[in-house]
Amino acid sequence: MNQSSVTPAVRAALDKLDAKFGIEVVDWLAGLYDRESGGFYYAESSRDNPQFGPDIESLVQAILLLARMGAIGRDENGHYVVPYAFKAKTLAFLNARQDESDGYFYDPQYKEIANMAKKDRNTSFASWIYNGYGVKAPYPLPSERLKAASGEKTKKSSKFEERFASEEGFISWLEEISAPTRCSYSWGSDLASASDYIIASGYRPTLIKWLKEKQCKETGMWESIPSPNGINGVLKICGFFNSETEPFPNADKFIKNCVEISRTFSPRSGSEAWNPLGAMKQVLSSLGDVPKEMKELVDSSIADIISNISDKVEGFRMPDGGYGYLKSGSSHISNDVVVSLGAPEGDVNGMSLIALIYQDAYALAGQKQPLPWKKYAEYFFNKIGY
Repeated sequence: MNQSSVTPAVRAALDKLDAKFGIEVVDWLAGLYDRESGGFYYAESSRDNPQFGPDIESLVQAILLLARMGAIGRDENGHYVVPYAFKAKTLAFLNARQDESDGYFYDPQYKEIANMAKKDRNTSFASWIYNGYGVKAPYPLPSERLKAASGEKTKKSSKFEERFASEEGFISWLEEISAPTRCSYSWGSDLASASDYIIASGYRPTLIKWLKEKQCKETGMWESIPSPNGINGVLKICGFFNSETEPFPNADKFIKNCVEISRTFSPRSGSEAWNPLGAMKQVLSSLGDVPKEMKELVDSSIADIISNISDKVEGFRMPDGGYGYLKSGSSHISNDVVVSLGAPEGDVNGMSLIALIYQDAYALAGQKQPLPWKKYAEYFFNKIGY
């Protein structure tokens, strides 16, 4: 599909999404900024209750949201263009949260209870902003430390986490996180958060082999029954299959099941609303040349899929102007730490996911995504004091 051939049904579906990013959402996001620290709060209940504080994930998701929607542009090198003082505050916020001894990033309010998934997620998120600004973190990242020592003949546990100390240890970790009591979305999230370290350790081929053996060939998922849960898992896992590695296995089965489900399903969370679009986009991208039959299936279904997801997303809109991760409001837990009161309110994670829906819906429809917040860039930064 291209700009000139968009059908009325696809255009109508995209128009529904266009209406979800008005100035009220910009105002809501600006209200979560903490000028003193340079960070963002997860939600209004996080901002208004002293047991919480601005956190790494919310800062990163806010900046990515602003960039996706056009309020933050890029220079000729692809780096973010923001007011100098805002950039300095952002970097000061992140710099203060990196631990010199291990290279991970920790929110001070969660440092003592952060699990491995939280450490991995914080650190991979923080690295996106350093890359976006074209600067380096104060200390080497865990992935850089692994890569620097990759030539050693032996990896001693004193220098490497046990999961990367040997191939056997890595496989053992995979089996541990994918225990039968955990769905593929849960352990896939762990893999996605640890992606940089898996690549740096040299175990990506081992992971891909393990994933192919574990995948259900009949569904194209890592669940034996086609379901939204299975799509959620694919979203987290499919990024390991790409032009650098190999195409997504059993893509035809996954695309067929994903299309059938996402035409009519009712997402239970913001992530579940985005996951079908994000997974289809990545799976198709990994194939290079998409088979004609598969492309025709997606093209003939995309209007229904976008329209359904757009309608259902409206159930996540909150009175404060934002979108909640849940239909009831903000999610009070992220990676096993409490981040808000779970009130009827928008949260940065939920809002970021709605922006991803917007981005990927346009991509799958073969249309150039508008930048609805480009006209609000100066307004936003003036509103937060820059």
